[in-house]
Amino acid sequence: EEVCCALAAGCPPDRIVFDGPAKTTDELQKALHLGVWLNTDNADELERLKALGAPKQARIGLRVNPQVGEGAIAFTSTVGKASKFGVPLQNAVDLVRRFPFISGLHVHTGSQGVGIELLQAAALATDVAVEELGLEWIDVGGGIPVEYTEKDKVPPTFSEWGTALSSMRSWGKRTILTEVGRSIHAGTGWAISRIETVKDVDGTPTLVVHLGADFLLRRIYRAAEWDHEFVVLDPDGNPRTGTPVSSQIAGPLCFSGDLLARNRPLPTAQPGDLLLIRDTGAYTLSMWSRHCSRGLPPTWGYRARNLTQLHRGEQPQDVVDFWSMK
Repeated sequence: EEVCCALAAGCPPDRIVFDGPAKTTDELQKALHLGVWLNTDNADELERLKALGAPKQARIGLRVNPQVGEGAIAFTSTVGKASKFGVPLQNAVDLVRRFPFISGLHVHTGSQGVGIELLQAAALATDVAVEELGLEWIDVGGGIPVEYTEKDKVPPTFSEWGTALSSMRSWGKRTILTEVGRSIHAGTGWAISRIETVKDVDGTPTLVVHLGADFLLRRIYRAAEWDHEFVVLDPDGNPRTGTPVSSQIAGPLCFSGDLLARNRPLPTAQPGDLLLIRDTGAYTLSMWSRHCSRGLPPTWGYRARNLTQLHRGEQPQDVVDFWSMK
């Protein structure tokens, strides 16, 4: 589906990298036909590609795990010993010999919570193997982290990541691909919800809004590791001022844990005010949950400097149609 979305957006196949641990044979065949960069995850996928008659000109890589450790958020780190992705780097030699159509190696370190040191360590370890095996390219994935709040460690810049890649043996000798993940677009999006009411819950002002665990899954379920900045606006969009009061923000879903923030200093809010959630351009709408059959919110964006509705959102009948057995 992501490959299809990229093609529909006008991205040429030679700019698309297709990865994932659970590819079907049909998906592998389509990837070969399209000519995308195809990173295999395991020996079974390689056997199926062999049976499909993988052409010599196909750009087929093998995802490896150099097992160099985990970042600050273990469940988004992908080069620890227990990672479900790829094969241990030491197994690459045997697989490359068995499947000579492999032309490159892919390593993906993780995303948020992964610093440039771990990204570089995984890249350098894989790069050594690429050179020793005489392969044509290396794909260094993962993603540069995002500074969601002031508590987050300041992430490296694209320039710093480029400098880190330039220390690889492959620099200037073979093709190097890299994906920088959420850092491209997380900061370009923000969400706004009307504050429907403000309740006193056990002495704490509680702002009740229309976005919760349906929109910010990781914020709700992994609150210690994922946060966002929240800004209270008046109905005209001006920031509320005044002495901050310890408050909480409650979402609309039917469980008590649907809280976007607890003990958060916020100016006094009124029903009808707006709550702005910063840095929601990644891992938000794409992770939308159907819990409580909530409809997708409308989405707006800039096209040629003009604010345009990109998606109209869903009305109740749209949700009925989604669940219909027609």
